[in-house]
Formats: sequence, C-alpha cells, structure tokens
Amino acid sequence: MVSAFTITKYPEFRQATRRAVFLNSQVLLTRGTRSISLGALFSPLSPLTGIYTYTCEKTAKSEQLFAQVLHPEDSGAAYCLFLAPAKAVNAWAVSELFDGMIAHLGNQGVHHLVAEADENHQVVSLLRKNGFSIYTRQRVWRLTSSPARKGKSAWRPMGERDQLAANLLHKAVVPGQVLQMELQPALPRDGFVYHRQGELVAFAEVEEGSRGIWVQPFVHPDAEPFDQPLAELLSRLGPKRGKPVYVVLRAYQDWLQGPLREMGARPGPRQVVMVRRTNLPLPVEDPLLRLATVRRAETGTPIRVRHTHYEN
Repeated sequence: MVSAFTITKYPEFRQATRRAVFLNSQVLLTRGTRSISLGALFSPLSPLTGIYTYTCEKTAKSEQLFAQVLHPEDSGAAYCLFLAPAKAVNAWAVSELFDGMIAHLGNQGVHHLVAEADENHQVVSLLRKNGFSIYTRQRVWRLTSSPARKGKSAWRPMGERDQLAANLLHKAVVPGQVLQMELQPALPRDGFVYHRQGELVAFAEVEEGSRGIWVQPFVHPDAEPFDQPLAELLSRLGPKRGKPVYVVLRAYQDWLQGPLREMGARPGPRQVVMVRRTNLPLPVEDPLLRLATVRRAETGTPIRVRHTHYEN
C-alpha cells in the first residue's frame, strides 16, 4: 500500500536514504542529500514546498520503500528525486510505489514524471519496466576554477523583456519531442542572456544552491564559435571554494563539450532522461508549442527580437 510520508516513519526513512538511488542531478549536486531529509520533515507543507515523499509499506515480501518527488509550482512536470533503499531496484513492490505516485501526481495536475539516471545503471531497466521511456540524454560537467576571460562580459541578467525571445530561442534549439516533455514554464525564466548584433543568440538558466551552481545553456548553432562567451558566463558566475559550477549539456547542445573541456571542466557519466506520463492528457495551448510538435523549427532560423545593448 502506497501512502504519504509521516513523521513516525522518519527513522526508517533516514536508514533507507543512506543507500538511495538518486534520480535528479540538479537537486543532488546543488543542494545535497540534506534537502531530502528536510523535504520529508516538512511533508505537511508539501503543497507549499512542492516536495512530496511517498512510502510503500513493509510486507513479508519486501522492506519499506521510499521515494521523493519535486513538483515545481504551476508546472505540468514533476521530478523524481530518489528511490530508497538502493536494493528497491529489485523489490517487487516498487511497481506499486510508482503506480501510487503517478495516481497522486495526476490528481495534482501533473502530466508526466521525469527521472534521470546514469545510462549504465540498473535502475534504467527498472524505470523502463515501470512505464518510463527515454526522451533525451545529457552529461553534467563540473568546473572548479574560474576560466580566463577578456574584457567585460556581454551577458546580462534576464529580464521580463527577454522572456519572449528566450522562449523562441528555446523552441528553435530544442527538438520537438523534448519540447513536449518540457512544457513552457509558468514562471518567468531566471538566468542570463547574450546578444550579438542586437539579436538574442543564447541564454542560460541558472540556479544556485548551498553546494553548487547549476547552469543550463541554450545556444543557437549559428552562434558558433561560442568558446569566449561561454567562458565569460562561467567566469562571471565564478566557481567558489566548495561550490563548483555544474553545466548540464543535453544531447542537442553537446557541441559545447569542446569549450568546456578546454576550460578544465570534467564530465560526469552520460545520463538518460526518462519520462512516464500520468493519465492526464498533455495540453497544447501555446500555438508555438503546437507547431513545434508537428515540425521542428530549423536550426538556422534567426531569433530576431532586438534589444538595446546594455553595459555591465
């Protein structure tokens, strides 16, 4: 039987999560495992925090299983953070746990549940057996020293006036099947934008946690070479002692691997990004998104939304 976490289960929860399988790199690398415990402790506030912890009761055939999910505000996607204990990968009750999570999340308005895993990890097989399918691949690069840069950075914080251009660039860069999984964010994007000759050619979503800084760049192929602008961004964010910068490159942006390697960044293992749909139909309200599901924008399409140049 699958149920919501209660404080009475905390001792078993702590024991199980010492041997967890983590399924979200961003939360693990930028917030660490402490956020998992805090998310469980504040379970009564889940509708506010967006962190839901589930448990599948111990039976004669299986020990107690736990899983945690992050559901960002007003998002159609939820993100599986971990499955515990690690040997739950082989537990017969794990299917019941996933089914219970999907049923609850569907009632919360979630359209799909996303999980990430190293592509050679046995959990990938488990996820496949439980209705997950791969929709893209990624690799996370770790940078611990600030790269050299020349002159002032042309990057500036993303503002409200940049949202339309950033959304258009996102649709031009990201494959259509991935766009269907990564619905347009309800809240404004947060990060930095880069203009060249008055046109937006790149933006980067940035989130800083207690243990690291997470960066996901979206760069138009026409902007190549992009070595120096990328170095300027990462130098501006500045890896700090004990707080590296993590750059995630999805498969459609892996041409940026060369510049990262030259900066001294180290790659993590290749990962698969998998998704399982709930029973809710996927809405396609945005006409631009509806077009993207039919045919992908050509990568050569310029994003002609001009802005006044701002000096830092």
